Amino acid sequence: AAEAANAQLLDESKVASDYEVAKAQVVGLEKIIEEKNAAIEETGRELDRLKVNMDVLLSRIADQQDALQEVSDENRELVQELARKNKELADANEQLLQAPVEQ
Repeated sequence: AAEAANAQLLDESKVASDYEVAKAQVVGLEKIIEEKNAAIEETGRELDRLKVNMDVLLSRIADQQDALQEVSDENRELVQELARKNKELADANEQLLQAPVEQ
């Protein structure tokens, strides 16, 4: 009977020890989960900040593309105007060259 009681005490002690180990593991896992959740939340906030920054940059790119298009259009108009002026100068020069011949 003493042996049986002793064995039962050992079993109860092992169960209690196993319980404490499992409890410590659960607490450890809960701590890890809390840390991972905090990291996920921080990553989510960082992603939101990056999305805002990306939107700002895309907006700036669009503005720059618009400005570039305007400058390109102005440049095209100036090239056309320059071509007209060059033609006018060439025509005037031709008239000057022909004028002495007509006299």
